[in-house]
Amino acid sequence: GAGNAAKAQANQQASQLGYPGRVAQDNALGQAERIRKSSDRDIGTADTYAAAQGVRVGEGSAQEVDRGIYQNSEHDAHMAILNGDRQARGAAIEADYTRQAGHAAQQNSLLSSVGTVLSAGGSYFKQTGWKTK
Repeated sequence: GAGNAAKAQANQQASQLGYPGRVAQDNALGQAERIRKSSDRDIGTADTYAAAQGVRVGEGSAQEVDRGIYQNSEHDAHMAILNGDRQARGAAIEADYTRQAGHAAQQNSLLSSVGTVLSAGGSYFKQTGWKTK
């Protein structure tokens, strides 16, 4: 009936609503990977520059520079992943609400049908002279 159709439509729409969240999550993981690779290149560049200046690489201030680059990139990578996860959760919640609305429409349709049958039965009994008291 109409309730089943509404539920099926809501489930289809919910599937579509969840898709952008999954894409955002995948994109965030890709972005985090690119950030980390860029960090590796930046550390390599900093180490090359430090060595060219006669600074010992991997100790002292050169090590602090490397650590700062690494920490900043990890922060950026984690923020990208967090943002993707938030978008995915938001889409999943919206999809869940849509599914729930479809289920409610199905239930309302069923209850409406039961009410129609009961009303018709009551009308029939009134027409036949049935008395309740």
